[in-house]
Amino acid sequence: MLPILLCSPLLEESTLSADPRFAKLKSVTARPFLDGGGEMGELIRAHNWAASPLGDVHTWPQPLRTVARLMLSTNNPMFIFWGADHICLYNDAYSASLGPEKHPAILGAAGREAWSEIWPIIGPQIEQVMSDGGSTWHVDHLVPIVRHGELQNVYWTYSYSPIDDDLGASGIGGVLVVCNETTAHVIAEKKAVFRLALETTLADVTDAESVVALGSALLGQHLGAGSVGYSELDASGEYVEPYRDWVAAGFQGLSGKYRMQDFGPAIIEELRAGRSVVVDSVATHPFTAAAAQQGAYAVIGVNSFACAPLARRGQLIGLFYVLHPLPRAWTENDIAMLEDVADRTWVAVERARYVTALRESEARFQAIANSIDDMVWSTTATGQHDYFNQRWYEFTGLDAASPVEIAWVDLCHPEDQPHAKKLWVTSLATGELLNAEFRMRHHSGAYRWVLCRATAALDASGQILRWYGTCTDVQTIVDAREVLARSREQLEQLVEEKTAELMSAENQRRQSQKMEAIGQLTGGIAHDFNNMLAVVLGSLALLKRSLIADASNAEIRRNDSRALRHVDAAVDSAKRAAALTKRLLAFSRQQPMAAEYIDANALIEGMSDMLRLTLGEEFKIQTTLAPELWHIHVDSSQLENVILNLAVNARDAMLDGRLLKIETSNCALGAAYLARHPGVAAGDYVMISVTDEGVGMAPELIAKSFEPFYTTKEVGKGTGLGLSQAYGFVKQSGGD
Repeated sequence: MLPILLCSPLLEESTLSADPRFAKLKSVTARPFLDGGGEMGELIRAHNWAASPLGDVHTWPQPLRTVARLMLSTNNPMFIFWGADHICLYNDAYSASLGPEKHPAILGAAGREAWSEIWPIIGPQIEQVMSDGGSTWHVDHLVPIVRHGELQNVYWTYSYSPIDDDLGASGIGGVLVVCNETTAHVIAEKKAVFRLALETTLADVTDAESVVALGSALLGQHLGAGSVGYSELDASGEYVEPYRDWVAAGFQGLSGKYRMQDFGPAIIEELRAGRSVVVDSVATHPFTAAAAQQGAYAVIGVNSFACAPLARRGQLIGLFYVLHPLPRAWTENDIAMLEDVADRTWVAVERARYVTALRESEARFQAIANSIDDMVWSTTATGQHDYFNQRWYEFTGLDAASPVEIAWVDLCHPEDQPHAKKLWVTSLATGELLNAEFRMRHHSGAYRWVLCRATAALDASGQILRWYGTCTDVQTIVDAREVLARSREQLEQLVEEKTAELMSAENQRRQSQKMEAIGQLTGGIAHDFNNMLAVVLGSLALLKRSLIADASNAEIRRNDSRALRHVDAAVDSAKRAAALTKRLLAFSRQQPMAAEYIDANALIEGMSDMLRLTLGEEFKIQTTLAPELWHIHVDSSQLENVILNLAVNARDAMLDGRLLKIETSNCALGAAYLARHPGVAAGDYVMISVTDEGVGMAPELIAKSFEPFYTTKEVGKGTGLGLSQAYGFVKQSGGD
């Protein structure tokens, strides 16, 4: 809607008298003023304008007369403020928006007095236009007015346009108001916005208490109420207790239980009949006028309220209420919004309680289903899996977080799948009980026997609704049946195999004990022998020093030189014997160690040149070193010595030029290895392997290979301490 500006020129009569059309103009102005115009036209013509600041209508300025005629001839609500006193004129369309308090009393009245309740709002706007500030435009503007006995919030879209008058102080004689009441539109729009906010707020809320709290807060803030909440009746239906409420600042709210009868029997009857109760003033309303009710409302500080009943299967179970500490006129829109919020909140509360109950039920089911040893599953009527319990995932090793896609049939042994699928398809088609044994893949990769059972849930007409099934691990039972079904020969063979395994383990244990005993004996002998060698070496050193000191002439020096050679030979033999005892101490795991964390790959690569020189050009050395090899805690020089000894042994075992392989890898020793090698701790290890292409060793020779002084070489070509030294070093370093 655009503001309308009407301007008419005012001419001096002396000027007009010279115009031949002046006579015709005078005849026009002499006719009845403002003819037509409906009820307001008659009222304006009948009004005693001579007693007003405007004076007789025939003396009104031409612009006012022209705009007034336009105003009365249109069906759009229009209003005129004229002159310094802002005298009021309006048409029939505008009078329809006025209550009996103003129409027709404000016709010809001064604007400030006629619109005293809203003058702080519209006064500055009018003055702006009157001072030649230009037209104004206001959309959906709140302008509360008193009509029908109450101050109502009314919304308008309107324009203020200047009416020109040369006699006015600023050339403006008055203001034309072209308006349209948009209260219904604004309220509908606000209601839509509120409903959208309510639905959006409650959409994802899953607990009943939060639903009530959020719904109450939204309605309370929207209505500007003192308190909004939801109350439930107890089992007797006599007492009501607030479940959750929203309370504005400065309002006390409700707490505890209240007897419904205290608030008025008529109110209870209305609520039980399914009707909302609206009380604008507790003091005057017939439902609450009794002294007993007055006291009850005074206790909770309420002077006006509205409440909507909440029912389940026709039975009153609670109410949604809006309370206010002062008397208040509740509009139809307020009540409609209260009932709407009550319904929506109640639906959300019921939904939230259902969801909570469903979750609790699901939690109980999950607890029960996961507490049993069987694998529990369910499918749709067509066999689509939609649930597995925790035992299923533990058995199969599948990820519980992944979608339920793999069926029990898919995990059956390839040999069992055709039969399993045939039985399952038959059950799906007929509803017959599924009861069969199949091999199913275990998380270890092995297949274990399971007993699968499934029962169909049927509706009243016998149609399949769902399938509920279990898979029970019966591998132990199947194993027992197989054991019982075996022949005596098979049992004896099994006993022999088990006995052989036990004998092998026992031999390993005895071998370990023997090596331990030999090690202790060897260590003791080596220590004693080392002590004696220390004495011998000391004595020889003293003897050598004495011989050198006593030499006085050439003859003596010549004789002493022979003696010194004998002493040196004795010292050399004693040192070789000391080296021998050191190797014996290595076997017995009693040699001093300087352990450190090292990279075995780097150590082997660093020995490559030394190994090639030691073995000779006719031998090839191949190293296969594992990437990212773990570090080990050993004496690096001792480890080099062990690898070198093994390489020398390999060279002696290969009669012609062949290949020597040195490999490394990370490995883990588990129960199977420990069963064959007693005394070894389970865990992570680094393996160093030295492999030759020699003639090999018989099993009985391998059993003795680590014993001190045992050798397959010719006399004088080996001490038999190389492998025993390696054995002791590895054992002392925590390996095997």
